[in-house]
Amino acid sequence: FFQEGHVSFLPALTITSHWFLSPAPMRLSAKKGGSISLNCSYFVMDNSRRPNNFTWCKMITATRCEPVVSVKFDQIVNTQGRTRIKIDRWNRVIIVTLVALQLRDSGDYHCETHLQGSTVLLKMTTLNVLRELLKENWPSLKRASTTSLARFVLCIMTGLLGAKFLTALLIFIVASKRRSKATEQENHGQPEQTLAPPTHR
Repeated sequence: FFQEGHVSFLPALTITSHWFLSPAPMRLSAKKGGSISLNCSYFVMDNSRRPNNFTWCKMITATRCEPVVSVKFDQIVNTQGRTRIKIDRWNRVIIVTLVALQLRDSGDYHCETHLQGSTVLLKMTTLNVLRELLKENWPSLKRASTTSLARFVLCIMTGLLGAKFLTALLIFIVASKRRSKATEQENHGQPEQTLAPPTHR
């Protein structure tokens, strides 16, 4: 999930340039209340030109980056609020961890170092903290689910009543036909009665 960027500093760039332009910003997304961790690589030529400190800052304007947490090269680790920064000298990376993320944490961040009076950009990161849709919309989802269930039950009951009505209608039709047929058979089975002429005495 987290990507590690590797940046090598050229002597000409680190000395003469105020900003070292890194690749395009890395984009991260995380849920509200969750945590993320990312790495910023750095390069050390020798002990005399090692970074003084490392800073994790949030861009407030196009040109101003407000520090969130900083750590000195000899300090190794530092925590400020919900943000922790740690130096891994063996792998030469800076590990930044943010916990209990809030919506206001979304934004553009810089991982910077300060070397011989110059500010060097190690990595740009765009963080997007996502709202917990499931919990916040649970009442509406529950109402929608209840409505759907009620409609489903109503459809089932309507279907059953319709089936019962059709069954009763068929039974009535069959019974009527049987009665009509039985009546016809009775009428055909009776002998015709003839009237005898009257006798005169």
